[in-house]
Amino acid sequence: MGAGLGSLSFAFAWSVAFVTGFISLSCEVLWYRAFSVGSGGAPPAFGMMLGFYLLGIAGGAAAARRVCRGAASAGDARFLAPLGAFVLAANALSYLVVPALARTVTAAPWQAALPLVAVAAGSLGAILPLASHFGVAPDDCAGSRVSLIFAGNIAGAAIGTLLTGYLLMDLWPLRDIALLMAALGGAAAAAVFSRSSLPRNRRLAALSACGAFMIAAGAARGVLFDGLWERLTFRRDFAEGRRFVSVRENRNDVVCVAADLRVYGGGLYDGALSTGLLDDVNNVWRAYALAAYVRSPREVLVIGMSGGAWSQVIAHLPGVERVTIVEINPGYLDVIAAHPQVAGLLRNPRVQIAIDDGRRWLRRHPDRTFDLIVQNTSQHWRAHSTHLLAREHLELAKSRLRPGGCFYFNTTDSPEVQATGLATFAHAGLLWNFMLLSDTPIMADEARFRGVLRSFRIEGRPVLDFGQPGEQEAFEAAVAKSLKLVPRGDIEARSAGAKVITDDNMASEWAPAGHP
Repeated sequence: MGAGLGSLSFAFAWSVAFVTGFISLSCEVLWYRAFSVGSGGAPPAFGMMLGFYLLGIAGGAAAARRVCRGAASAGDARFLAPLGAFVLAANALSYLVVPALARTVTAAPWQAALPLVAVAAGSLGAILPLASHFGVAPDDCAGSRVSLIFAGNIAGAAIGTLLTGYLLMDLWPLRDIALLMAALGGAAAAAVFSRSSLPRNRRLAALSACGAFMIAAGAARGVLFDGLWERLTFRRDFAEGRRFVSVRENRNDVVCVAADLRVYGGGLYDGALSTGLLDDVNNVWRAYALAAYVRSPREVLVIGMSGGAWSQVIAHLPGVERVTIVEINPGYLDVIAAHPQVAGLLRNPRVQIAIDDGRRWLRRHPDRTFDLIVQNTSQHWRAHSTHLLAREHLELAKSRLRPGGCFYFNTTDSPEVQATGLATFAHAGLLWNFMLLSDTPIMADEARFRGVLRSFRIEGRPVLDFGQPGEQEAFEAAVAKSLKLVPRGDIEARSAGAKVITDDNMASEWAPAGHP
């Protein structure tokens, strides 16, 4: 670091390192949330973002080295100006990363925004070596003091990750947390400039710049973050008039509802708030179809609730006595409560909802067994999808089935997922993209199914009103689709050569097809 100047007190240098660590890792949490949604949950998103982040840190540290060499000739506090400038620039650039990403993905692949991360991280990367240079005198204690400053930076980073990732993201929307980080960064830059011995007019100008940045960040927040989740979710299909009617952010994810009642979770379509068959926008016929193959499932487990439409149908299947729903994101409870089509699910005495990971819940409840397990989870290629698609999970679910029980899950047309189902259960059938698995033969009872569907009621209201135009046609269409069960032999032919997904190979997540 050259001839350490010690022109910044050690305690103040430690504080700058701590605050910078807090802000930098908090921003990284926010950036990853935005990149995760903007990429549609693509598995490489975190690794690529982290790589560009570290590249920027390295570049910023190299730039700081040049500043330190130039400042080695005297103990002049004017050289604190570069530190203040880096702090201010780092926070200004960090504040702009998410809005810039949101606009980038409407015209280009999400990867095109990764250099923005490197540029912002570059300024962040310069702060720690500069703080050490100006805060540590060249004496016998230099080594220990530098290590303490680095420890302060690490402590700030750890606290920022925990506080922002686990608390603030449950309390505030992303744009408010970003503004808080900008305000903290602006205040830190102002504190550094105030310690410098710049001429009075230049110091006042620097302090004014810090104040102007904080005011501008707050004033421009509405414009910069306008349509944030719509842009990140719809990407190249975004249009100015296409807006969500509700957005719920928490530390788990972002849940958005469009005007047409379609639900989007984490940047991808996640169902619709509809249980009707006449205008079946979410193909909920696949839930009703269970009545053709599973007779009187008393105990049902549903893994993945989303907007609750499927669970609402399943809770009203003939013979159902108890439905246990496991959903990892509590934000869906707010969505369901706000929409009368599915709100009754929360009041149904036969329904129990657990906020947990599905696989973990199964492991924690070895005493629970079921006649039917339904798993309507997201796209097979999304990050962490292996957790609920691997053979190990299917075998766990199989061990919780009663004799003759069925496992019904969304394969999202993945040959690997279908091959995994075939490798786990003796009997299988496919209804469009949903696989019905059992260790006993799977047979449809058409006559019974027609009777059940014709008289199906949800909360006392008939699903089909045959006195209305189109209802009879909707009934016949649902019956026809529900009885088109693709047999095991055809599924084997479709998935020939596909890998069986395991916890080790993560075959579906890294398949080349399907990513946005």
